[in-house]
Amino acid sequence: MILLLHLLKITKTVLISILIILFGYSNINAQKDTYPSYIIRAFENKENIESLSFDKWEPSVIPDSIGVFSNLKDLKIFRNQLSELPESIGELTNLEIFFIYETNLKEIPQSFTKLIKLKDLRITHGKIKEISYLMRLKELRTLDLANNNITHVPKEIGGLNHLYWLEFHNNKLTYLPESIGKLTELEMLRVNKNKLKRLPESIGNLKNLEMLELYKNKLRDLPDSFKNLTSLKRLYLIDNKFDALPTVIGDLKTLQSLSIGGLGLKTVPEFIENLTNLKSIGLERNKLKEFPEVVSTLENLETLVLNQNKIKTLPQSLAKLTKLKKLYVLDIKLDSFPNAVSQLKNLEFLMLNENSIKSLPQSLTNLTKLEEIYLSDTKLDVFPEVIKDMEMLEELDLSKNNLSNIPYLIGNLKNLEVLILNKNKLRNLPETIKHLVNLKRLEITHNKLTEEEKQKIKQLLPESCKIYF
Repeated sequence: MILLLHLLKITKTVLISILIILFGYSNINAQKDTYPSYIIRAFENKENIESLSFDKWEPSVIPDSIGVFSNLKDLKIFRNQLSELPESIGELTNLEIFFIYETNLKEIPQSFTKLIKLKDLRITHGKIKEISYLMRLKELRTLDLANNNITHVPKEIGGLNHLYWLEFHNNKLTYLPESIGKLTELEMLRVNKNKLKRLPESIGNLKNLEMLELYKNKLRDLPDSFKNLTSLKRLYLIDNKFDALPTVIGDLKTLQSLSIGGLGLKTVPEFIENLTNLKSIGLERNKLKEFPEVVSTLENLETLVLNQNKIKTLPQSLAKLTKLKKLYVLDIKLDSFPNAVSQLKNLEFLMLNENSIKSLPQSLTNLTKLEEIYLSDTKLDVFPEVIKDMEMLEELDLSKNNLSNIPYLIGNLKNLEVLILNKNKLRNLPETIKHLVNLKRLEITHNKLTEEEKQKIKQLLPESCKIYF
């Protein structure tokens, strides 16, 4: 059990056993000679305790005596088998922050309605089904009910008009009530991993909404009012049931991040070019057979995800994305390194895993800002010579290839922090790895290293480096 008590009148160095305090409080006056003086002082000053945290609490019960902490403002209960809360929880009428995380809590007691000062309530990773009592907590700013068993959102949620953060991630919702449109201060709404088939027309009233996460639902369309989300910056629609990408998305001029992976798209519609503020687009796990040329018109794009399509080649038009910093092209059936990539001079991150690259061009040295490159399972037989000149690299993944030798010039990579060489045919590493003074992690499992070679590698690398053989 980890417990923190913040006491205004008791020194911070005093460790107070809440188990003894809570279960012994009723007899405290009768047994003053039995309890240590700091416990007596704690209850003499109970009005000044403002914060309690129970982590891995045993036994899995919060006793009724919790109610004596009448001025408590912050209560957190983490990682235990708690299945219910006492009705006395309602006596904590000054509570403003209440977190309950990873418990077996199934019901919210009626006394919860007395917690009228609550502003931040998070009950996650539990078994809650019914949330009607929470609709009376009118001062709530944040309501997070992720990872429960909620099947219904009461229409009264529209009365929580101070909410700016609302989360129902991974529940069992099939719809949202029209009253959701009354939450005009809402900035963030997460309803991922539910069973939503439609959205209410009133969602367009959420003029302050900046982030909307709806991935892994059963949506087939978006309401026309969607175009009224004039503050929306991030929209996540991965793994829904759209027959085609809803055209209303093209009206969201403020969008900066759009995730539309796993939708079975064969093309990317032309209206995407209207999203001139877009900095990130995710197109992974679709049915694209060609690079969508409309993407090359997004001149502010910084992150492009094309993983797990069948594009096979990246055209020269990719080079138009001069601000691109991150490029993900895992498993898109490439059979050679795309020349256009070498022209992306602001690139910092490059994911090429599971393609048939076989070799890298010398022009890769043009990418002077590249810090991370992933080349796992790319059919490399020889360590790419150009890598020795990429001195800005911090992370290099060459796992699942056919490498039998690492050249001594790897020692040039002075900034390297992570080196992944798993599943190759290596028998040794060069002594120049001793120059990798910033290396924090080396993974070299499933190779052909002898025990003697392993000891040598340990001696050459910094003591702080974690090595996985």
